[in-house]
Amino acid sequence: MDTGLPKAEVAAAGVAATGASKTVVHDKNDGRRYSTRSNVELTKNYLVQLRNDVEASGGRFVIFYIPSSAETRRYRATQEHSGDETAVRTVAENEDIRVFSLTPVLADSGVSMNQLYYVEGHLMPTAHSLVAAFMVSSLF
Repeated sequence: MDTGLPKAEVAAAGVAATGASKTVVHDKNDGRRYSTRSNVELTKNYLVQLRNDVEASGGRFVIFYIPSSAETRRYRATQEHSGDETAVRTVAENEDIRVFSLTPVLADSGVSMNQLYYVEGHLMPTAHSLVAAFMVSSLF
C-alpha cells in the first residue's frame, strides 16, 4: 500500500507509512468519556506495540490527536484540552512518543464549526487543509 508519504514517516496513530498490514483499532466516540483506566492501559499497550513495530521497520512514530467536534467546541470556550486528549498525551509522553494536538489548530483557526465538521462528526475539506498544513510543518 503506497500512502504517498516517505517510508520513514508515520502520519497518524494507526497509519503506518511503511505499508505493513496492521489492524487498526478505532473506538467510536459516542459522547461518553473514553479515557477510563482500563482503556488508557489498553491504549498504552497498542501505542507501544505500534511504535515498536514502526521503529523496527525503520520508521518514525508520532501521534496526531484529532479532536471531536465537541472537543473543539469545548476548547474554543475554555482553552482546555479534553480528558481524553490529556490521557492520550500523558500515555504518549510517558512512553517517549511524540504527540501533536490538532485541537488548537482547529479551534483557533477562526473557521466556523459548520465549516470544520460535518454534522455526523467527520472533518470537512477546510479542516483537512488546516490539518494537512500543520502535519507537514510538524514533520518536515
